[in-house]
Amino acid sequence: MIQRESRGSLVYEILIVILLILLMGTILYPKSVWERIDRQTFICRENMRNVVTSEILFIQTAGRQNYDSSLVNVFEFVKNSSVWGTDTTLAALRDSFYVTTIQGYLENYHELADSVARDSAYALINGSDSLMLFETVEKMFSDFLTCPTINRTYEIGVVDTSAIKLLKVWCPVNETDIDSINSEFMFRVLGGGRVENHGNIDNGEPSWKEAKRK
Repeated sequence: MIQRESRGSLVYEILIVILLILLMGTILYPKSVWERIDRQTFICRENMRNVVTSEILFIQTAGRQNYDSSLVNVFEFVKNSSVWGTDTTLAALRDSFYVTTIQGYLENYHELADSVARDSAYALINGSDSLMLFETVEKMFSDFLTCPTINRTYEIGVVDTSAIKLLKVWCPVNETDIDSINSEFMFRVLGGGRVENHGNIDNGEPSWKEAKRK
């Protein structure tokens, strides 16, 4: 009789542990899903801001006085144009751009505190380790190219006439992507997740309300 009771108690204890694990999973998994959604949304929007800033630097310094619909061309110019080595004023302008974008990159992609990211950005720009700066910039611009949710390049709309110059950047997440991701059982049913397009920046104006970095 004692042996049967012991076995019964063990079974109940195992069941209780399993139920506790399932309970914790129903709490923690949805939380992790929404944290990932919020983070990807924030980073996507910051990327679009960096695209706009890069285009502005391009239009200020490339001598063409118009935006470029190719991010590859714009980023390549910002990274490697010979103008940075021949004009100290323009070089200082790009260094200022680098400090701001590298700081944001370290905060958003590497989750460094603001002050640490700022000091690291200044150290990279003003330091002697050119290889480290090169590798950071290369990786940074590579990450800026795409939305983190679907890893597809941002879409660019350019209007350039003698009277008006407009730039629009928008998230590439489309209805097909949304339906596909939101139909996943684990993501939608168990996690309660739902992705959406992250918006756009039209002539400098974002389509979303300002939010603090997560």
